[in-house]
Amino acid sequence: MTLTDLGGGEPPVTLSEVKSWCRIERDDEDATLTLLMRAASESVEAALDLALFRRSFRLVLNHTPDCGRIALAKGPVVSVTRVSAYDTAGAETVFDAQTTIRIEPGGMALQFDPTVLAAGGITMEFEAGPAPSEVSAEIKRAILAVIATFYEARSLLRSERGRTYQGTASSMAGLLQGQRRVRLL
Repeated sequence: MTLTDLGGGEPPVTLSEVKSWCRIERDDEDATLTLLMRAASESVEAALDLALFRRSFRLVLNHTPDCGRIALAKGPVVSVTRVSAYDTAGAETVFDAQTTIRIEPGGMALQFDPTVLAAGGITMEFEAGPAPSEVSAEIKRAILAVIATFYEARSLLRSERGRTYQGTASSMAGLLQGQRRVRLL
């Protein structure tokens, strides 16, 4: 299984929120802050196993599970936009995504119609992640804290990379503890 982030969407915090949080009044570092916004959002996403801003993904499965159900590492899925199945010779069959894939409640798993199950695998494109207004205040605060740490520790990141990262990771983990998904399987 290969999941590729196709991009799109905006991080759940705005540049003005970041500048206010970091107490930055000038505009000469906006490009740096914009990069940090994306990096911090991706760090928090990795900690939570969720997509925190809406964008497109491509999922490639070498084979489909017999049960036709796939649990996703990035979600919640909002819509499935393309589904292609391949036979063992590599011939492609394109399916109607709306009728062949069911998004399970919560958007973290997909159920395939039996007609899609293919010996040669499946390629699927989907859109996942909440709208900016749907991201909790705790998650936004964690992203802002990571941005501030990255911004203030830019010179330390070069010389003391391990120590700086450990401090950021433990602080972020504390902020996100109540937001983590629990997997039972």
